[in-house]
Formats: sequence, structure tokens, C-alpha cells
Amino acid sequence: MATCKPGKRAFPYLVGSWPEKASVMLKRNLEAAGIPYQDKAGRFLDFHSLRHTFGTNLARAGVAPKVAQELMRTAA
Repeated sequence: MATCKPGKRAFPYLVGSWPEKASVMLKRNLEAAGIPYQDKAGRFLDFHSLRHTFGTNLARAGVAPKVAQELMRTAA
């Protein structure tokens, strides 16, 4: 990320079949970090769970719902 320029895509190589490529990238990064993709309770660490955690952290931090919607890029 240190070389990412403002206004440019952080992961330009993911354009196109983004969901499939991003999923593979996330799984490889998790494996390299020693973090299981699925825990013992059967929960998955995927992009949806990251988004959910982001929303939860915004709420816990007292961020106004409208601001949280904008940050999460949800339709208002």
C-alpha cells in the first residue's frame, strides 16, 4: 500500500473477475498468516465477514448511521 497513489486502485489486477481473484488472494494471505479460512465453529473469514466487522466497529465507535452508510458505500 505504500506505493499506492491517491485516486488509483489499490489492487488494479483484481478488475474483471474481481470476486474470484479477491477470494483467492484473501485465502492465500490468511494461509500465509496462519489464520484459518474457516474456524472450528464453522464460520468463514471472507469479504462479507470483513464488511460486517467494519460496520460493527463503526457502530461501536459511535459513528452516525448515515456516515457509516457512506463509509460502507451502501445505498441510502
